Amino acid sequence: MQSANRRSAPRPLAVAVVLALIALAILPAAVARAATPTITSIDPDEGPIGGGNTITITGTNFDAGTTVDFGGVVATSVTVSGTTSLSVVVPSGIGAGAVDVEVTNSDPDSVIVADGYTYVGAPTVTALSPDNGPVTGGTVVTITGTNFTGFTGAPTVTFGGTAATGVTVVNATTISATAPAHAAGDVQVVVTTPGGASATGAGSEFTYTAVAPTVTSLSPTTGGIAGGTVVTITGTGFTGATDVNFGTIDAASFTVVDADTITATTPAHAAGIVDVTVTTPAGTSATSAASKFTFGSVVPTVTSLSPTSGPIAGGTTVTITGTNFTGATSVTFGGTAAASYTVVSPTTITAVTPARSAGAALVQVTTPAGASATGAASTFTYTAVPTVTSVDPAGGPLAGGNNVTITGTGFVGVAEVFFGTVEATSFAVVDADTITAVAPAGTAGTVNITVEANGGTSATGSATQYTYSNAPVITGITPTSGSTAGGTTVTITGTGFTGITGVTFGGVAATSFTVNSATSITAVAPAHAAGDVDIRVTNAAGTSAVTSVAEFTYEAAETVTYALSPRWTLIAWLGPDNANIEDALSGDLEEGVGNDISGQVTAIYRWDRASQSWEANFPGNEDVPGANDFTTLDYGEAYFVAISATGQIAWTVPAAPTTS
Repeated sequence: MQSANRRSAPRPLAVAVVLALIALAILPAAVARAATPTITSIDPDEGPIGGGNTITITGTNFDAGTTVDFGGVVATSVTVSGTTSLSVVVPSGIGAGAVDVEVTNSDPDSVIVADGYTYVGAPTVTALSPDNGPVTGGTVVTITGTNFTGFTGAPTVTFGGTAATGVTVVNATTISATAPAHAAGDVQVVVTTPGGASATGAGSEFTYTAVAPTVTSLSPTTGGIAGGTVVTITGTGFTGATDVNFGTIDAASFTVVDADTITATTPAHAAGIVDVTVTTPAGTSATSAASKFTFGSVVPTVTSLSPTSGPIAGGTTVTITGTNFTGATSVTFGGTAAASYTVVSPTTITAVTPARSAGAALVQVTTPAGASATGAASTFTYTAVPTVTSVDPAGGPLAGGNNVTITGTGFVGVAEVFFGTVEATSFAVVDADTITAVAPAGTAGTVNITVEANGGTSATGSATQYTYSNAPVITGITPTSGSTAGGTTVTITGTGFTGITGVTFGGVAATSFTVNSATSITAVAPAHAAGDVDIRVTNAAGTSAVTSVAEFTYEAAETVTYALSPRWTLIAWLGPDNANIEDALSGDLEEGVGNDISGQVTAIYRWDRASQSWEANFPGNEDVPGANDFTTLDYGEAYFVAISATGQIAWTVPAAPTTS
C-alpha cells in the first residue's frame, strides 16, 4: 500500500503535462487569426442615390466572408478578388450626401472610412434660356435645374445626344453651355453627373431652327427692263424657297435646283439697280453687293473730286461726287484699284488712293451697268513727295558749317532743306536723288533733316537723324594695360560720347564697344603689338585728341614652353586651369599665343587620385564614346604626354591665369 501510494504521488505532474499539450494544440489556431482589414481606395467614391452601380474597394486582409456597409445599409453583392480587392454593388442610399463605408471580414474585424462614399442626387433640367437656336450651333444656353454640384468633376451636357462645348457650372442650379451644331428640329438637353442623367421633358426641350438663306452671287448681273433674263442665283439655305424677288417684284418664275442654287427668270422692271432676295420658311436673305441686279443701262458718272491731288505714295482719302454709284464694284485711279472705297450714297463715294507714279490719273467708278466716263472732272494728279533715306555725315559740331550729303528721292523742285526747324545755311540739288547742304548752327542733340518739294515734306525717321555735338574728350581709362592678344575690356570716361561712331586702339578699331552714357564707354581692346598706344573716340563732330590719360599699354602675354621628347614626357600643366585639351594642342587657348602640335600628340595620361586609376585622352578621338576619360587640363596637375615625332618638339601655351 505504501508503495502504491508512492507510485500515485506523481499524478499532478502528469495532469500538468496533459494541459500543456492541450494548450500547444490550441495555440496555432490563435496565431492563425486573420488581421484587421484596411481600405486604401474606393473607386469611384460617388454614385446615384438609387445605388446599383459597381465600385472597387482596394485594401488588405479581405476574405470570403467580407461584408460592406454603406451608412448602415449592407451591400447584397460583394465579390472578393484575393485579399486586396472587393467588387461591390452599391445599395440604395437613404438620401444625398456622404456616408461611412465599413468593411468587415469573417473574424469579424472591421475598418471604417468616414464619409467614404457620396450619394449624389440625379440632376434635373427645368428650363432653358434661350430654348432655341440656329442649326449651326453656337448659342450660349443657360440651363436651370437641380443637383448640378456636390460631386467630383464636371457634368456633361448633350443636345440631342451631341456634346455641348463651353460647359460652365455656375452653381448647383445653373449651368452655361454652348449648343453644338445639329439638324433642325426639337432635341432634349440632358445633364449627366455621377448621380445619373436628367430626365427629359418640356423644360429640357431645345429647338434647332434653320438659318435664313444667303445670296452670294448672280449670273448674269444685268438684264433688259422687259424681263425674261434667266439668272442663276448661288448661295445657301435655298431648300423650301417660297419666293424670289427682284427688288419688290416677284420673279416671273424660279426653280430650286438644290440647297445652294436657284434659277430665276427676271420680271419686267424699270431701269435701275435692285437687290435679289430669296425667302424660305427660315427667313429672307440679306442684301449685299453680291445680290445686285441691274435692269437696263444706268452707267455711273463722276462730276468732281476732292481733293484733286495727292502724293505718289497713295493714302489720300478722296471724295468722289457723281451719280448712279449704288452697287459699285470697283474704283480705279489711272487703272489702279483704290486701296479701299466706301459707297456712301448713290451720289457719293470715299476712296483711298493707291500708290502710283507722278502725273495725272483718271478716276473711274464701275457698277454692273458699266464704267463712268473720264474727263477733266475725274482727273487726280499724283505729286512726288521727297524722301530722305540717308544723311552723311549723320552729325556735326554745334557751330555747323560742315557739308552734309542728303540721299533720297523726289528732290526735283526742292524748295527748302531743314535741320530740325532751322533752314540749311545753303543747299544744292545735285540730281533727283542727291542734295548737298551746309549745316546751320545748332544746339546739342538730335534733329531730323527734312526736304520740302512740290509733293510735300519728306517724312522723318532713323535715317533722317542728324546729331549736333562737340568732339569727344577722354579724361581717363581703366585698366591702362592689357595683353597683346587683345580681349581686355576697357572703361573709357570723358565727355561728348553721344553718337559715337568708332573707338580705336593705336589706330586699330576696337573689337567691340558700348556707349553706356554721354560720359562712359566700354570697349574691348583688339590684338596689337606690345607697346604704348593712344585710345581715341570719334563722333560726328570729330575725334578725341591724343592725350596721356588715354594711353594704353599692350603687354606681351606670358607663356610656358614644354620640351616634349619622343615617346613619353612627364609635364606639370601651368597653363590655364580647366583648359580644353583640343584647344591646348592646336594653340587656340589665347589668340596669338601657342603653337599647334595636335598632329604629333598621340596620347595623354594622368593619375586620378579620386578613383586611384589611370585615365587617358587620345587626341582626335574626343567624340568616340569610351575613348577618353578626361577632356581638360587642370592647373598644377601632372600628365604623361606621348608624341609620334622622332625628335624633341616644343609646345608653347599661355601661362595661367589667362585673360582669354
